[in-house]
Amino acid sequence: MSSNGRSSSREAGSARGPLDPRFPLTLSSKHHFVEFERLESELQKAQDDPVVKASLKNAFTDPPSSLFQVRGPDYLRAGGGGKNLTHLKVPSKESPYELVGVNMFRTGRRMKHVAEEIGEIKRFLQSNFADEPDAVFPQFILINWLMSPLFGWGKSHIVQHVFRLRDNAFTERDDALIAAFKRFRAGSDSERNHQLKYMFRIVDAPSTVKNAISYMGGERPVLIGKALTTHYNFGRNYVEINSDVSSSKIASAINGTILKNVETLVMDCSWLLEGQKDEELPERILTKIRWVWNSADDVVVSLDDDGERDD
Repeated sequence: MSSNGRSSSREAGSARGPLDPRFPLTLSSKHHFVEFERLESELQKAQDDPVVKASLKNAFTDPPSSLFQVRGPDYLRAGGGGKNLTHLKVPSKESPYELVGVNMFRTGRRMKHVAEEIGEIKRFLQSNFADEPDAVFPQFILINWLMSPLFGWGKSHIVQHVFRLRDNAFTERDDALIAAFKRFRAGSDSERNHQLKYMFRIVDAPSTVKNAISYMGGERPVLIGKALTTHYNFGRNYVEINSDVSSSKIASAINGTILKNVETLVMDCSWLLEGQKDEELPERILTKIRWVWNSADDVVVSLDDDGERDD
């Protein structure tokens, strides 16, 4: 294994081996990666070609960070007071983390530390550990949406995203991101909740879905820990972020709208640390993903009580 924590497919920690060596932690055979440039072209064709549309079902990609507008270097100097500061936002630099896994799990119990409680994830992280005690950034970031069953009946679901630090993440030093991330790691969960920001973009959806999301607040950036109960777990080589979608009525309503219509949605999601001081600007997207017409029934991976695949 290389010093940056990358591994061959044989080191993935799963007896079955990865379905795609580029995405060793994507465990459903129905999920598939499509290069962004090809996807953009195919999405245009799919409007009139059902065969092309069917080929993109359950796809995902790693979209360019520049699609997201973030706070620029002069954002805070312009002051607040309700001003529209959109003109002080800039396209983000490329994210330092790349996508290596996307999953939806179904489980009979609520999990508080997913990286420790799902066998294949735990084994992968253990086998890809690189001892870098002075590193500012962990090798992996895991972001989980936790969805509890209504009224406590039925199974819980976890939508998981796993990201790995790129080899070329910092060809140029990024003092702003270093400052923001150091503060994030050193802070309490309450302080982190006031830093971690979530942004999403609806790329394609029926007008009814767009209208419903707009009615519930739209695509505005949100400090996710203020909107949802969020807790953080720090392992030897990872940070895990768990946001409980069930903890907010508005989030549950948005999530319900998305889940009911997920097979008709193309959506970009990203996470970043809000720049709240001049030295933390400009902001930079940490992680991102594009979901394309995913069917939960197709891609869900059921887990037994021990956190192993139940299939």
